[in-house]
Amino acid sequence: FFLLASCISNAQSPGYLDSLNELLEKNPGDTNGVKLLIQKADVYYFIKPDSARIIAEEALDLSRRLRYLYGQVKALNTGAEACRFIGDYPSSLKQNFEALQLNRQMNDLFGEAMTLGFIGFTYVEFREYRKGLDYLLVSYGISKRGDNQIKKSFDLTNIANAYNLLNKPDSGLYYSQQSVKEFTRVIHGPLRSLILTRLGDAFAGLGNTDSAL
Repeated sequence: FFLLASCISNAQSPGYLDSLNELLEKNPGDTNGVKLLIQKADVYYFIKPDSARIIAEEALDLSRRLRYLYGQVKALNTGAEACRFIGDYPSSLKQNFEALQLNRQMNDLFGEAMTLGFIGFTYVEFREYRKGLDYLLVSYGISKRGDNQIKKSFDLTNIANAYNLLNKPDSGLYYSQQSVKEFTRVIHGPLRSLILTRLGDAFAGLGNTDSAL
């Protein structure tokens, strides 16, 4: 969600996609080509997720040929998110669990936290709220060791959402309030909207209509 603004901005920038395609023609078979394919998939993510999934598969195939593990993880995460966006949750989870293995193989702790967050988010959308919450809590446990406030705030609001959906608005309110505190250190419009929505849901679940509104 917190990639929304940049992805839409890029997608609407005149010539941005053309410039990516031109660069891909010059770097078709190296690690730069992988990165460009992932950028291209990001452009399509919110407007044509099926296309984003296909492009992510191209990036994954190239990364595997190059034995480029970081590229494989990014391509798997991107493809998984595209699958989640179109409702193909089993494929999304399959790709993210493969990415998680690679994160751990590379000892990439932040990458592991990102992938765990994707897995938790997907399980919650799949209505496996308890399982999703478990992964989100582990993701946040790693994220809070670092200084990425956006990631920490995003984890906290997703944890709050899982508790709201589990009909535990008191916990939802607690984690929403923690997310608001974390978020005050950064400026990010789409994430702020998401956090406030989850905070309102928690208040509504507690019967506090005025605060919810």
